Amino acid sequence: MKTGTCPNCGSESIVISKDGGGIGYGARIYIKLGWAMSTTPAWTTYLCVDCGYFENYIMDKEKLEKIKSDPEKAGWKKFK
Repeated sequence: MKTGTCPNCGSESIVISKDGGGIGYGARIYIKLGWAMSTTPAWTTYLCVDCGYFENYIMDKEKLEKIKSDPEKAGWKKFK
């Protein structure tokens, strides 16, 4: 999506949320950090207006670093 092409349908009709936020509950998105859920208002949504496919990107570098440094402790596991 960040390239301007939808990976689902190939359309170039992509819009991006203004000023962060996008698709989430009450202007926040929830991120699992250990046993608790943490919220962040800092994310960007890319949306294909042809097929409805969307991608969210967390922009909160501090929370991403916590997950990256110890995924298991933060309640995540590596994909590969």
